[in-house]
Amino acid sequence: MFAYFFLGSAVAYTLVTVIYRLHFHKLSRFPGPRFAAATELYEVYFSAWGGDFEYQIEDLHRKFGPVVRITPDEVHIQEPFETSVRSDGWIKGTRELESGYQPGRSTHGFQYNRPSISRIRSLLRPHADSSYFMPDSSKAEIYEQLLLSTQGLLDGQRNWVSNLSNVASLLWHAYASLPAPSSSVNWAGFYIRDDKFPALASPVSSPPVAGAASSSGVTISTTYSSSENQLLLLGPFHGKPACQQIRFGKGVCGTAAAKQETVIVPDVLTFPGHIACDAESRSEIVVPILVNGETVAIIDIDCTEPSGFDEVDKKYLEKLAAFLAESCDW
Repeated sequence: MFAYFFLGSAVAYTLVTVIYRLHFHKLSRFPGPRFAAATELYEVYFSAWGGDFEYQIEDLHRKFGPVVRITPDEVHIQEPFETSVRSDGWIKGTRELESGYQPGRSTHGFQYNRPSISRIRSLLRPHADSSYFMPDSSKAEIYEQLLLSTQGLLDGQRNWVSNLSNVASLLWHAYASLPAPSSSVNWAGFYIRDDKFPALASPVSSPPVAGAASSSGVTISTTYSSSENQLLLLGPFHGKPACQQIRFGKGVCGTAAAKQETVIVPDVLTFPGHIACDAESRSEIVVPILVNGETVAIIDIDCTEPSGFDEVDKKYLEKLAAFLAESCDW
């Protein structure tokens, strides 16, 4: 009887462990073979009977991309030439990760030492190397890498000026790594609602609200009396100099901000009221960043080719906007 109890307990424990590793583990969102995510036997098999596990890892990168989960507690990151050396130095001394760098290889492995770690930091590379995107990747894969890099770069920093500056750079380099029309992006950045700028965050004068008691005829408020008074001011960006302010409801940016929804414009020449900051731009996508039901900023991407953006761009830029809404102090 005890043997059956012991066997049943072992089976139940194994099932619970597998389910946890596949769906609730800190690394569950990273791509890779499900067998590798569920058990260490994947590595044991390739090490003992399937040949060199390192070569298997190279195959996994070709199938799953630059970041792949190779064991329940380990991810492997494919690096550009020679950056692994700098990555190893960058994380040296941390208590969070254990380096698996091997000289002469183009890949780098890291293993969790503490189960409380919430995410991999910026693909575990120096800040500048976050702008490297794997060649021949699909648009979705590039966006996934961008989101991972964004999470790492923003870790420990909530100032929106610093964070959006780095994200603008990531966007610029991400599009440059893709084929046309994405490679024809000529502006990538942000516009911020004017009251979110520190120097402009003090109470401002606005027209009196109907029914409000005011002897001077002016209501002092930190909010706007109407959406028409709201302005977007130029924020961090990459590209040519741009319009410094855009009113809510005006142009593509103002329309997306006022409607609080993504706007994709295949041809800006046909968009009513388009504000031409750069005459070379032909298509545009604008995604609002929403906090507590209000537009606090927008992501604005321009392209010199018509129909430069699609639903893939919309999906991932909205994910980016949601993350920025949560990760910055607005």
